[in-house]
Amino acid sequence: GIFDDQKKQNARTYQSIMAEILGLPETPSRYVLDLTPAELARARKRLQELGVNMAAPLVGLNTGAGERWALKQWRLDGLAELITRLKRDRDVQIVLLGGKAERDRHEYLTRTSPVRMFDTGNDNPVRDFAALMAHCTVVVSGDTLAMHIALATQRRVVVLFGPTSSAEIELYGLGEKIHPDMECLVCYKEQCDFVPNCMDLISVDMVLEAVQRQLDQAIAEKTPSRPGGTLPMG
Repeated sequence: GIFDDQKKQNARTYQSIMAEILGLPETPSRYVLDLTPAELARARKRLQELGVNMAAPLVGLNTGAGERWALKQWRLDGLAELITRLKRDRDVQIVLLGGKAERDRHEYLTRTSPVRMFDTGNDNPVRDFAALMAHCTVVVSGDTLAMHIALATQRRVVVLFGPTSSAEIELYGLGEKIHPDMECLVCYKEQCDFVPNCMDLISVDMVLEAVQRQLDQAIAEKTPSRPGGTLPMG
């Protein structure tokens, strides 16, 4: 975290580095976030009240990145096109996720898109936010708190990277990392003079194809693997 050149060269996850420092096996240790049945039931009821069809796969879109790292967030037109094309191709429900900083982005998407989507609000306490996400089939996010919560709730993820290190993030086999081909990645800048910048260069096709693959994987995991048994998805 001190030397930018070492951050750019690093190819190991944060968990692997910490395990070596602590003298522990490198076997990835999953996040622990135990949500109560009551929290999960409350989140499910909230989604149903919004009109979400809980029988269909849910794609959660964490639309921003907070105020500290604005460059982590993907462009609005990309999100809008992704929503339209995804809904055209698949029978999915689109759920908007975010905090107070994403309020305007959610308002824009719901106002301008021809596709019906469901805004879960921007004032959810962290555990309520996690419980809403726990009902999603796939979560699309930048390198944000939402990404970590999605992994902690064992959701399948598509994570978009630009100014921060994708190598440091352990996905535990739960998804895909997307980043453009640029030499200046992992800059940790709050602002960028490049037009287009790294996040702008992430195409809708790149994200859509990854989401399709993760939906297929999630559906396959839900399919009975043997007579009388299924793998849980949410």
